[in-house]
Amino acid sequence: ILPQTGQLFNLEFELDNPNEISSSLIRFDLRIDDNMGQRIAWMSDNILPSSEGENAKTVIFSIDKLNLNNGLYYVTTHIIVNNEVSDWIQNAFSFEVTEGDYYGTGRKIPNNQSKILIDFKVNYV
Repeated sequence: ILPQTGQLFNLEFELDNPNEISSSLIRFDLRIDDNMGQRIAWMSDNILPSSEGENAKTVIFSIDKLNLNNGLYYVTTHIIVNNEVSDWIQNAFSFEVTEGDYYGTGRKIPNNQSKILIDFKVNYV
């Protein structure tokens, strides 16, 4: 099942941690680029509080309402362990987002208008 605009989206990574390094010493960043190589988003476990397993084997970045418009995207991963770069993989993998009804109006947003969809309101006063 392909990710769909406006739906729950999880990026799940298995950690190879044979030395059982404490999760508190690991920083996991990822970035999402569009098919032109432009950075669209960046996420880090260092920004938000996370539920930390002591020797976690899996890291899950979860987006409740995927705000990427339909198209192809690439993920770069960057892992720091004890303040040293442990792994950095440019374009580790790609994923395709299918069109969805992000705004719940039945109207689609043309891909050439925006890669990112924003929750907003319009008022005429």
